[in-house]
Amino acid sequence: MYLWNNFLGGRSSSRPLGDAVLNGIDFDIEGGKGRHWDDLARFLSGYNNSGTRVYLTAAPQCPFPDAL
Repeated sequence: MYLWNNFLGGRSSSRPLGDAVLNGIDFDIEGGKGRHWDDLARFLSGYNNSGTRVYLTAAPQCPFPDAL
């Protein structure tokens, strides 16, 4: 709910970007256990049913470089 209200189409008195409304979230996953990203993505994609399109992208980091 925080991401929706403060950055996307929701309402909040503390929007860090003022009146700007973003149309998506980019997950820049660089570490951690990888838990709950799927839950967050499903939750945010649920707002697509409200008539507003929410775009989700991801850029996972690979700890091991590809073989040359």
